[in-house]
Amino acid sequence: MQKDYAVIQKVIHWLMGIFIMLDLFIAQKFGNFIGDEIGFTNFYNETRFASRVDHATLGYILTILFVLRVYFRQRLGGAELPKNMPKWQIYAASIGHAGLYFLMFGLFLSGILSASLASQPIVIFGFFDVAFMNANERLFQFVRQIHELFTNLIIALILVHIFAAAYHHIIVRDHTTVRMLLFWKSKRIL
Repeated sequence: MQKDYAVIQKVIHWLMGIFIMLDLFIAQKFGNFIGDEIGFTNFYNETRFASRVDHATLGYILTILFVLRVYFRQRLGGAELPKNMPKWQIYAASIGHAGLYFLMFGLFLSGILSASLASQPIVIFGFFDVAFMNANERLFQFVRQIHELFTNLIIALILVHIFAAAYHHIIVRDHTTVRMLLFWKSKRIL
């Protein structure tokens, strides 16, 4: 264990946090769009399709960041927890982080699979069609349900993560949250 996270770990953490929030917003945009009746169908379909492409593109970027995150976590380890932290909080932090990693992996895997089973092309980065498998509506819907379940679970776990960080920062004041924020105080870049 190291005293602090490396700068690269902090950068990936915050990039993923921002991109996940953005991707959740984009997913809601194409999942729950409401418009007016004049030109509704065309506008809805264009907006929904563009949002699907944006969602898939950001999902692939997040998948790459996730692979890097796991690599650097294995290579560099995690930061030490405060010495006076109660055992139940240590277990809760361990379970929470494992849950986040599991749900992120499940989201990326189910997202890639559902995109590859889509009946319409989904072209990410302007040139790569990720809907490369034969369209299978039943399997697509099944995978989409899993993707939606993982989405709801990760939203709940992200909220717990944010509340735990706020608890450590405001109530306990043990600097666990601050050290993830202060990039310039890290002694290691990699």
